[in-house]
Amino acid sequence: MERRRFLAAAALAAISPRLQAQGRREIPVVGALYEQALPNDFSRAFADGIQELGHVQGEDLRIEQRSARGVAARLPALAAELVRRKPRVIFAAGDDAARAAAHAARTIPVVFAAVTDGTMQALVRNPQQPEGTVTGVAPLESRVHAKRLELVRELVPRLQRLAVFFDAALPQAELVPLQQAALAQRTTLQIIGGRNAEELRIALDADAKRVPQALLVLPSLVFNGFRQAIVGLANSQRLPALYPDRSYVEAGGLVAYGADIPGMCRPAARLVLSLLQGAKVAKLAVEPAKFELAVNLRAAKAQRFTVPRAMIARADRILQ
Repeated sequence: MERRRFLAAAALAAISPRLQAQGRREIPVVGALYEQALPNDFSRAFADGIQELGHVQGEDLRIEQRSARGVAARLPALAAELVRRKPRVIFAAGDDAARAAAHAARTIPVVFAAVTDGTMQALVRNPQQPEGTVTGVAPLESRVHAKRLELVRELVPRLQRLAVFFDAALPQAELVPLQQAALAQRTTLQIIGGRNAEELRIALDADAKRVPQALLVLPSLVFNGFRQAIVGLANSQRLPALYPDRSYVEAGGLVAYGADIPGMCRPAARLVLSLLQGAKVAKLAVEPAKFELAVNLRAAKAQRFTVPRAMIARADRILQ
């Protein structure tokens, strides 16, 4: 009798760890790579997107975050570190982060957000049906350059000369659609490339004989880091300006037309979850970001500038 009890207890002891292991569900790991220090607008939007879809961090998935803290040179090593954590998917926000993640991941799916057209085209040959391991959410800016020029002309109907702030580190090819639209509308572009506010100011002041009638600021994650200075520069010279997203309007800018850059991380979260649930990258087309028109009537009043009523009527956001 005692021997049977001993054998039963021994068998139970052997089986118990296996039962416990079977009862523990493996939580998938998602890598997240950011250029900016944590927390930032992108990490918050991505976390919100996960939560809004009914998933709980720590229960349904675990997010391993890495940040370059504004130093892009750190990204390749951080991406490699994430790969060693064996994530099921890697999410990357920003151009340099997306490129570093795609290079390091190889066979691991990568979902990007907040990248320029050049980066998207470099990583995904066919946005409608990605052939590799990379997809994401992108503003597809080149499609709206002509629209931005139309909006500037609506602000300044007799526009002949337009200053354009452009991130000097981005490919010049990204300017081609804008240059073609300007040529068709007989508008002269004064392209001003720079990587900081002082470079932009010096270049803008350099040609005093040909003063622009308006300013167009093209999208750049670098510019976002000193948007207040850009807005201040435009306002100090009383230049009607069109900015790439509403954050510039919230910083005192006049009008903006563009994607909600951090907001792109929300649909990116949906793509990440789809991949965790077994979807294939080839079935997940690159999603275009939603664009919005924002108008700052307070800035218009301060500059004694009249924003056309038709533009105000179409605005998605109005600051009074």
